Amino acid sequence: YSDEYSDEYSDEYSDEEGEGEYGGAPFGFGGRGGPFGAPRRGHGASTATPKTSRPRTKGEHRGRGERAGEDKARKADARSEAQANKWARLKQQGNELMVRKDFVGACGKYAEALKLAPAAAEGEENRDAATLHSNRANALIQLGNFADALHDGEAAVALAPTWFKAHARRGAALAGLGRHAEAAEAYERAAELESAKGDGAKPGGGAGGFRALAAEQRVAGAGGGAAAAVPGQGAASSGGSSSKKAKK
Repeated sequence: YSDEYSDEYSDEYSDEEGEGEYGGAPFGFGGRGGPFGAPRRGHGASTATPKTSRPRTKGEHRGRGERAGEDKARKADARSEAQANKWARLKQQGNELMVRKDFVGACGKYAEALKLAPAAAEGEENRDAATLHSNRANALIQLGNFADALHDGEAAVALAPTWFKAHARRGAALAGLGRHAEAAEAYERAAELESAKGDGAKPGGGAGGFRALAAEQRVAGAGGGAAAAVPGQGAASSGGSSSKKAKK
């Protein structure tokens, strides 16, 4: 508190201990004058002019409450920034674990990041949280846990309904569960959204890749295939042709 109060009170109290009207000692006792500050006999009364404090400016009259409020706001901003940095780091760590095929570890990182992910403004999609759900769904698909992957895929769609990757991830989970007709619909929706926005299109993939996956699911649903194709990491992200067999 030294900084807060030093400026505010230094002017107010400095004069009381100076050599002004009351002499050098505190309260004027025993100074150059007689007892209790009275002039000695044969000497005239002191002609010293009392010092006065300058008027305070409006800024100097700020109260403790205002300063405390400013400090609280600064601390809140710092915490918010630290939280934003932390969830992004956790997401990146999860992505690195995916590359190393540590799918269990990646799921843990994405789960931690989801607790810190920022909320979207009212009426806007939350692409940050949707990405985390989508990435965790991908990890769960690699582990063969299609039921939990579907929960994350549906959460991603709810958070970002116009994001094609969320629908593609949901389609992959449905394919793994053998729900081929629903999987085909999800892939078709992903293709429509990717075509409309060109979001993340890659050569050999994109909308055409998702439509191919939808066609595979229709064939599987009609009993025309021995096993349904479940897209792997690359296919679910970009509509590529890589896949792995569904676990029945």
